[in-house]
Formats: sequence, C-alpha cells, structure tokens
Amino acid sequence: MANKQRLKIGDLVQIPLSKNRFGYGQLLGFNQVAIFSICQSEEISPEFIRQSKILFVIAVYKQDINQGKWKKIGKSLPVLEKLPLQFIQDMHQPGIIQLYQPETGRTTPATREDCMGLERCAVWEAYQVAERIQDYFDGKENQWENQLKLI
Repeated sequence: MANKQRLKIGDLVQIPLSKNRFGYGQLLGFNQVAIFSICQSEEISPEFIRQSKILFVIAVYKQDINQGKWKKIGKSLPVLEKLPLQFIQDMHQPGIIQLYQPETGRTTPATREDCMGLERCAVWEAYQVAERIQDYFDGKENQWENQLKLI
C-alpha cells in the first residue's frame, strides 16, 4: 500500500502507468494538476519535467493526491502563473455554457466557440488521469475525456 503524503503547490509527481511507464505532473493549487507530455519507463530529472510541454491541466481529488498514489519527486515554482479557464455546460440544456476561473470560482456566460480547446470543469480520480495519459501515448481515445467533451 502507498504511503500517505501531504503534497503542496509546486510539487512534481510521478504517475504510475501501464507497461512499467510513468507520467509526470505538477500540483498548481485548487487541486489542479498540470500533466506533462512525458511517458518514460525510467525516472527522469525534475529539470527535464519542468521544461516539457503541458498536455492538460485538470482538477484531481485531494484524497487521491495525498494517498501516495503519485510519488513526489521534486518541487519547483509552478509552471503556470495562472490556471487555465474551464467550461461548465448544463447537460440538460447544452446551450447554457459558462467559462469558469478555477482560482476565483467566477463564471461568465460563454459560447461554444469560447470553450473550444478548454477542459470541462470536473474533478478526476487518479486512475482516470493515468488512463488518459496512457491512452494519449498509445494513440487511443480516452473514455473519460470523451464523456466530458463539449456537447
């Protein structure tokens, strides 16, 4: 069983994937995690991680972050100064869409065009994040990402 840990903003984490691979992320605050475009079978340096492209930024359940499922491997200044906007869409009335600012909780009316390329405001479980990273690098569609697309 993984050891519990208390991770903080700026911490770099190693995310176990299938096929003895690892993904990497950084905690950004408000339970948001930047996931990097890295999938390696060997451990890599925090410096390499910080210089890598960000694949996506999503919220992850705090208990999943602190349960030790993801190993802390370093710390640095957060890679983003400001968290990216997300969208909220009413599932029963898909025409009702809002932009959401994770740092303030502020919402503003939006159009579909405003939301293209943004993540839906949702909280992910650690296993869903790992599956999404694996699917990206395996060239497969991800069921969780598809469920959360703009409709």
